[in-house]
Formats: sequence, structure tokens, C-alpha cells
Amino acid sequence: MDPKELAKLYAAQMAKEAADRAAEKAADVAATKARESAAADAENALNDVAIPYLKEIKSAMAGNFTFDVQREVTSNRILGVKFEVKERHPVTIKLIGGSIQVRIHTGGGMIYPEIKMPSDLSKEKLGALVQTIIEG
Repeated sequence: MDPKELAKLYAAQMAKEAADRAAEKAADVAATKARESAAADAENALNDVAIPYLKEIKSAMAGNFTFDVQREVTSNRILGVKFEVKERHPVTIKLIGGSIQVRIHTGGGMIYPEIKMPSDLSKEKLGALVQTIIEG
């Protein structure tokens, strides 16, 4: 192959690789922002909907319902909540990145599939979860 053609080929390959690296970096930045946004949405849903609603339930059910907010020790950020209906299995709602995990602590533990995303932390779905726990 002609040396000038090899030089062109090399320059083209280097430009392609640089463009690929730039696109990969942009995709990584976008993915990081999306994860951070989803995590913030999950934390906001917990703070703005779930915790106030659980407080309402605690008030209505008096001593038959308890809940605690679980916080990170160093930053005091909310990581989730744990609640219990008297004489029923305890439940934890954890923030895991931008998603929500609800675990009913039976003997082996059970994941509650109806609440997975921040938008699932509605009064309706939380009420259905508490109803499920009450009904056993």
C-alpha cells in the first residue's frame, strides 16, 4: 500500500477512535446523570410521600403501628424506612440507587413486587401494602 494512503488510513482511524471515545464518555456522563436523577427521585418520593403517609397511619393506628426512618450514619441521608403492624411481619422500604425495594420480613423474607420505582411510592400502593400486611 502507498505510504500516503497508509498515513491517511492512520489519521482516519485515529479520528474514528477519538470520536468513539468522546461518544463513550458522553454516554457515561449521561448514564451517571440519569442514575443521580433517579436516586434523587427515589429519595424525594420517600421524603415527600411515604414518610408523611406512614406518619398518618401511625397516628390513626395509635400503638398498633410503628415505623423508623433508616439513615446513613455519616451523612444522615435517608436510606429507607422500616415499619411494623403489631403482631405482623415487619417491612422495610429501601432506596437502592434509583429504585425501591420493599421486603416483607417473613421467615425467609419476601420482596413485594408492586413497589419498585419512585413513582410507585404512592399513598394507594403504600396503603395496599399495609392492607396486605394487616390481612396477613
